[in-house]
Formats: sequence, C-alpha cells, structure tokens
Amino acid sequence: MKTLDIFQYENYKIYVKDWVHQQESKGRGLYKKMAENLRLSHVMISQIFNSDRQLSPEHSYSLAQFLHLSPSQRDYFMALVGFARAGTHEYRQYWQDQMSRMRTESKDLKKRLPQDHQLSDAEKARFYSHWAYTASRLASSLPELRNVENLAVRFQLPVETLQEILEFLLKTGLMVEGKEGYEMGPQRIHLEANSPYIHARQVSWRFKGMQQMNFKKSEDLFYTGPMSLSRAAQKDFRAQLVQLFEQMSSRVINEDPETLVCLNLDFFEF
Repeated sequence: MKTLDIFQYENYKIYVKDWVHQQESKGRGLYKKMAENLRLSHVMISQIFNSDRQLSPEHSYSLAQFLHLSPSQRDYFMALVGFARAGTHEYRQYWQDQMSRMRTESKDLKKRLPQDHQLSDAEKARFYSHWAYTASRLASSLPELRNVENLAVRFQLPVETLQEILEFLLKTGLMVEGKEGYEMGPQRIHLEANSPYIHARQVSWRFKGMQQMNFKKSEDLFYTGPMSLSRAAQKDFRAQLVQLFEQMSSRVINEDPETLVCLNLDFFEF
C-alpha cells in the first residue's frame, strides 16, 4: 500500500480523504471509527470533511494519532488545520510560513547523506537497546513493510512504540521518507568489536530469538550443540564460520531483499 507524503499537501481535508481512500476496501467504515475516536457524531464528521466546517485544534491532535502520524507529520497536520481555521490574512501567513519551514526540513532530512556520520553515544545506546530499531530499519527495504501499521502487525508491537522508533530513525538518517513510504537511509552502521554496546545488541537479539522459539516455523532453525572436540577442530570451525559470515554479507549486499531473518550463533568454550 502506497504511503501518502503529507508534506505534499496544503489542505488537511484532501489529505484525510486520500488516506481513507487508500485503506482496505477504500476505507469503508473508517469515518464512523474516526467519529467514535474523536467523540463526534458521524454527521459532524461528514460536515467537517464535506463543508466549510473545520476541526478544532484538540480534534486535529486526536485525529493525527488516529492516522498514526509521526511527531513531525503530526505537527504539519496541525499546521494545515491552523491554516484552514485562520480568520485573518496575517494569521494565515503565519501558518503558511510554518508549513513552508516544515516542508523544507522534511526535504533536508530526505537528502541527508550520512555515510560519514557517526551516531553519538546516546544515539547508539538507544539504537542498540532493542531489536525493533534494527528490525524496523531493515524492514523498510521490503515494500510491504514501509508503513507503521504493517510493521506493528509483523513485529507484534504497539503502533505508538513503533512511531517513536521510526521518528528516531528518521532524525538520525538511518531511515528516510520516500514516495512509497519509509526507506532505508544511506548510512551504513558498523559497531566496533570493542564497543560497549555490543553486549546490549547481542542480548536484545538473543531475547528475540528465545521469543521466536515459541512460534517456530518450518523454515526456522534453532541449533544448540554442546560438544567435546579437538583444539584443531575448534580453530577450523571458527574459521569456517567467519568465512561463511563474509560470504553471507557479500550476498546480502548484492541481492534484493525479500524477507527478514536474524542469525544468532553462539560458539564458545565452557
């Protein structure tokens, strides 16, 4: 499903109508749900989107949440409402300037090329604190997972949680907003072997792996193999695994993604 770019709109009513139309079954019943969410009558909602009646600032905030807009998208949506409600030329110009600034900021974010940008320690601490940050970024390479609703279903996480994650990824350039929805940003992430965030990253993904064991599918593979072996075999197996990882990395870069997987491999002496 194509994701609408709200920053291309200058009329919030047209945006909402387009958003409803692109939903499943062309949004049948959505206006009723919208009215219930905003605690308005269905007649009132119809008047707002089919006449000169306008949303209140409070209702526009609630509607932005109903539409699952990110914080920056929400602010722009509320600016659209403010512009539509403005009663004087000066006040309309104020909102026009705000909207122009937000559109510019949105374009600047999309054009960022942060290949040489390093995440700050605070950003690294947050990014590696939960598997969903990496997973959401990788998911943006798949067309069917380029919107927050589908991500919420796939990852079984609240929409609100994923909204915060996506906003962080956008701000850091790890993800951008494209014509078809969220897309993976140009920045490559490399975590040094001695990084203090290695432990958090590994624990987070191993915890995800343990969760996945409860919903094991035929194509999944979980292997635990305690063994006694020679020192020579230990060194050989480790070298072969490193070579396998290098081959996998090369193939991942050169092929188009079609699904999401995670490899957790524990190989240690005890």
